[in-house]
Amino acid sequence: APSSIPGEVVEPIYVDEEFADAHSEEASLEDSSDSSEVDMKESSNENIDIISPPAIELPSSFPMLCSGCFEVPKFTNYAVDFVETLDYVFASKVSEREQFGFQPKGEAPMLKEDMVKDYVAMPNPAMPSDHVAVVCDFEWSKNG
Repeated sequence: APSSIPGEVVEPIYVDEEFADAHSEEASLEDSSDSSEVDMKESSNENIDIISPPAIELPSSFPMLCSGCFEVPKFTNYAVDFVETLDYVFASKVSEREQFGFQPKGEAPMLKEDMVKDYVAMPNPAMPSDHVAVVCDFEWSKNG
């Protein structure tokens, strides 16, 4: 509780918190994958690298969403030991329930991994943030 005595200095209270490693469950997820899926991957001669946004289930009261990026970026955060897509741009789109919405029209080019590797990680002298800017163009649209 804050001190009611004028001029008294109150030291802040710090609480140590433990955080689970975000990748700790990946091994168990890999072990539980369907064996037919693994066989299919092993038998394929093509090296297909498909990235999908995380599956999100929203309540029915939310509008239908569309991604501003035509393809999910390979990464939006690049560190020495962590390369992932953390940033997304979504907008509501026209639907039977929503008369107004947005239609994706374009996106700015994303950084190539080779550009970042030259500097090892982000931020660096050429890239001042640890996140890549995700820039998209939308067009306002109307149902009907």
